[in-house]
Amino acid sequence: MDIYKYATYPTTEEVDSIYCQKELAFKNMELQIGGKKTYSILQGKEMEYDFWLIEYNNRILDLTNAYVLTSFYYNKGIPDERWMSSPRPGFNVNFPDYKEEHHSYAYWFNFYLESYYTKFFGIIDTLYHLVNLKYELFIEPMPRFNAIVLNKLSEKDEELASKLLKGNLKKDSAFETADEYRNDLTHNYRPHQISSPMKRRKASNEDYIYDMKTGARTLASEVRGVEIYDFSSSSYTTTKEFMKNINDSIDFLGKLILEIKDKLE
Repeated sequence: MDIYKYATYPTTEEVDSIYCQKELAFKNMELQIGGKKTYSILQGKEMEYDFWLIEYNNRILDLTNAYVLTSFYYNKGIPDERWMSSPRPGFNVNFPDYKEEHHSYAYWFNFYLESYYTKFFGIIDTLYHLVNLKYELFIEPMPRFNAIVLNKLSEKDEELASKLLKGNLKKDSAFETADEYRNDLTHNYRPHQISSPMKRRKASNEDYIYDMKTGARTLASEVRGVEIYDFSSSSYTTTKEFMKNINDSIDFLGKLILEIKDKLE
């Protein structure tokens, strides 16, 4: 498969058309930067914070581009609603409705999809850095940085700390699903790939080896070199499911930033 054969880039008109669908949400995410172009030596705090605001807004631009490019390939049409995975070993996994070009479209959709979720949660993480500076918490980047920031923030602004608490963010189904996708895309078997129907596991006390002649049975865990395989249905997340979550998560993020914008600008 030549993934580059059908690789294209959207025209300016196509970019504008896709962007307009979420323009309000993206604009709600932006944070205004003070009009200062120069800083005195006594304005180190303002300078550092403004640089972080620039970094934040650049991340919004990155998210916008990832959204546009993911949507661009989705709009080309990827017929993956009917995907096939045979439970019988030796059979090829395939998408029966695919033509040659659809393999390329799906590859680039998945490529930009992974970028989208990386950018999305990068923005979430940047919010904690902004809070750290704005509220003068003086916490250095370290493991569990976000949680430590929230713990200190709750002493100064309990309302904002509550809004940024991950447990509360996950009360929104779009964020919770996005977090699950991001975790699997980064650390586990990626959900945009069809999973194997055959899975190996450790033998338990309920697994036996039977002697077909005598009917005798032996615990599998007591026999050296025995491997246990379970057969089950494969799993796969369609492009339609991903695209719904992308649209919903953009709306969620736009709404969240709008609610806390006055505390960060």
